[in-house]
Amino acid sequence: MGKTVEVNLTLSNLLDDKFRVAGETHIQSISDSPSDLTASFSEDSLKALLAMDNCDGIRMYPAVNNNELIMIAWGTNGKDDLIGPDYFCLASNDQGTVSINGAVTIEGVEQVPTALASALVSGNGSGTKIVDDLNKVRYQTGLKVLFDGSFFTDQDFDEIMFEVIDVKLSDTDELKRTIIGTAKYKNDEVFSRMSFLPCPPNCGGGAYGNEQTLVKN
Repeated sequence: MGKTVEVNLTLSNLLDDKFRVAGETHIQSISDSPSDLTASFSEDSLKALLAMDNCDGIRMYPAVNNNELIMIAWGTNGKDDLIGPDYFCLASNDQGTVSINGAVTIEGVEQVPTALASALVSGNGSGTKIVDDLNKVRYQTGLKVLFDGSFFTDQDFDEIMFEVIDVKLSDTDELKRTIIGTAKYKNDEVFSRMSFLPCPPNCGGGAYGNEQTLVKN
């Protein structure tokens, strides 16, 4: 079990169709264990995705490359991934950009063609053990988490680290797996956004909407 955090949102908040963005929400770490998967993306790389035609958000996927767990950042148009020869993704681990065989460099940013990114998300080309590790990270089928484009454009940041975490809501002991993004801004502020996609109990593994809570550390 990886890092777990506790938030003061309730299960009923997340089941309310009107819930979209909460105000500042207290998040308290209740575990010092490391996350099952972390990845850091630079400002230049994330904004390169958002500069693509029709891109208004970024969806994060756990993935694997060369028997290593990584994350894929995928540009979206509303709820749909941007797919095709003119669209690209980013690949990263906790150290930053991961070099992918088949990636292309566009204006100084290494980007992954969407067909290749899809293969990495599915685990193609990696050994059985690492694919098993990937499935443990996304134990809710098809873990994928959408972040609205405003998270990447509201302020001038250096990088954003994304972590797969387990969330303990204030009114239940059941853990919900999701992804939190933490931005370090150039004025030394740190700001996090936690997406509740997938939200409990049946949000299709992150296939719907953009339900998030904003957290200032």
